[in-house]
Amino acid sequence: MRRGSTQLSVEVERGMEDGKEIVFERQADQSPEVTPGDVKFVIKQQPHPIFTRSGDNLYMKHTLSLEEALLGFSIEVPHLDGHSVKLEHDKVTQPGFVLLVPNEGMPKHNYPSETGNLFVEFSVVFPVQISEQHKQGDFIILFVSCEN
Repeated sequence: MRRGSTQLSVEVERGMEDGKEIVFERQADQSPEVTPGDVKFVIKQQPHPIFTRSGDNLYMKHTLSLEEALLGFSIEVPHLDGHSVKLEHDKVTQPGFVLLVPNEGMPKHNYPSETGNLFVEFSVVFPVQISEQHKQGDFIILFVSCEN
């Protein structure tokens, strides 16, 4: 039996998915008249606090204020690689609405210039109470007219 030490370098390519195996054939221990086995590395994806991955697509949730939900919004959110993704919607946004942002998902493995999509699901925070001043203002009139 031959034992030794060999340094193996593992290159994790852009877009590799959880569970993907990187195999080094015949790099395991050797013994006479026995073919050496393979050394396998398995990609394990760490959970992210904002994004969830499914295939090449990314999913995230974002909370809007009532004002943003009613009047529209234009916001930027940080992506995994640090660049900002602009999210815009100029209509009333219902709780549970999902915005599709094309080409902001994960790079496709072996095709790194192609990417999946980003899906953003919105929730809305409603105020616990409304001041007397707001009850008399244009904001509430807009709110009432949206319900009709």
